[in-house]
Amino acid sequence: MIKKKHFIIFSVTLLFFLSGVSLSILNQYVPFDYLYRSYIKREFAINPQVEIREDKQYQITYWYYPIFKALPGGEELENEIKGLIDEKIRNSYPNFSIKFEELSFIDGRDKLREALQEGRGPDLYMNLSNDFLLDSEYQIPLNGFLTASERELFAKINPSYSGNNYWVWPFSIYKQQWVLNSKLDNDGSKELYELLERKPDIKLALNFYDPLLLRQLLTLKGLEIFELEKDLSTAASMKVLDDVFSLIHDWRQRDLFIEDGIEIEYRFLKLFFEYQGKLIIGPLNFRLAERLKEISEDNQLTFFDLDNQIQLNNIVLFRQKKYQGDDHSKAVIETAREISRILASFSENYSELKGVFNEADQLSKEGLLMGIEPEAYNYWKNDLQEIWLDFWKRGISPQQVVNLLY
Repeated sequence: MIKKKHFIIFSVTLLFFLSGVSLSILNQYVPFDYLYRSYIKREFAINPQVEIREDKQYQITYWYYPIFKALPGGEELENEIKGLIDEKIRNSYPNFSIKFEELSFIDGRDKLREALQEGRGPDLYMNLSNDFLLDSEYQIPLNGFLTASERELFAKINPSYSGNNYWVWPFSIYKQQWVLNSKLDNDGSKELYELLERKPDIKLALNFYDPLLLRQLLTLKGLEIFELEKDLSTAASMKVLDDVFSLIHDWRQRDLFIEDGIEIEYRFLKLFFEYQGKLIIGPLNFRLAERLKEISEDNQLTFFDLDNQIQLNNIVLFRQKKYQGDDHSKAVIETAREISRILASFSENYSELKGVFNEADQLSKEGLLMGIEPEAYNYWKNDLQEIWLDFWKRGISPQQVVNLLY
């Protein structure tokens, strides 16, 4: 009886040992995380052990915005960047080629959404927003493909909205700013709220046609991600929206805006330079901020950082409805890595941009500008933007806004 018991214990121990050895060997070829995501959670996952084939040609489509074109020498710089990307990729991977497609700042995001809905999105997309998860079906996660230093950097940025996945490859950051058309007296504070309270002679001209403005104000009020619930009246995002509309209404009541409900989009800079008093304008993209600093005489402007908000410019990776295989996805990931480093290097040439790889310590101290979940983007783009413009152009009250929201 004792011998039989010892035999059972020995057999069980041997079974566990052999299972452990087998799993260890298996993990060298097919990682546990990949198996768990693919077969247990039923998620899309790429085998990190997949190899790029030397006998196969890989064409990578890259949709980008000409972020440097509006600056002096920008056309030549954009061509230089494309040439450098193409050269770097071909030198590293002779069987890779890149198909570049320039997007319009006005409708580039809409073009992407239409392509993704049809399952024919690009491999790579330059994303100038903190919406890190743009599509929950076709976007490629980066888990399993990051080096130790990249994982450390990504952990500080933490663009991980869903399923503990890293969704974007960052390349630069831009601090969110507004600007005053004069040099501010050294009175001990540059906090925007406090400044507007203490200096009633300072007026505002905010470009409400720029969707970035609403993101900034929602972030100032503490919102990190714009998301919706079935009952909109109880959604956290909607409560913060109420606070923002009330804030703008309060500024109206205090007569802080020089003109309300005008076509400010076309008079933005004209107002800034011609107004005789003190005037703050916002929001600023990095190109406008760069130009203002260049043309201002003796630096006679005051720039305000909005509570250390930053926009994280990044590269998003997609697969298509007709999947081209794990090896193609790995080729896309390697291409994104190279592009992000090249763009980060070029970003260092501008005072308003910082290459993300040189700013890891700063990133851990900054607050990200609000992002939008994919399921909420249609509401944001179609319903909320219309209400936002009505609020400004028709001067409706926060209570009327609430009635429209719900």
